[in-house]
Amino acid sequence: MVAFKKMWEDVSEILSQGSVTGIDITEQFKSGFIVKENENTTFITREDFVDFWCLMLYFNEIDFNKLNKDGDTKRMYIYEVVKNLPYVYQEKSMLKLIN
Repeated sequence: MVAFKKMWEDVSEILSQGSVTGIDITEQFKSGFIVKENENTTFITREDFVDFWCLMLYFNEIDFNKLNKDGDTKRMYIYEVVKNLPYVYQEKSMLKLIN
């Protein structure tokens, strides 16, 4: 199991390196970042990652299609960031933890 603290440190490093593609991160701050899509601005915070990571640890996977169907843009953006972590892999539309 990867602790939230470790995951958040890795996410912060990935964001600082500019390694995330597919979303337009316009600003970063200590507890999150801002995504701009068309005219919409979305604030993603550490707390948003807590919810996502709890689901990931409980189910060992997250389905992008379900997130997209639910229209949860915050979780879709978090998905795009989390898929860059070294202990997560993407298989079709699923993010899975490496055991």
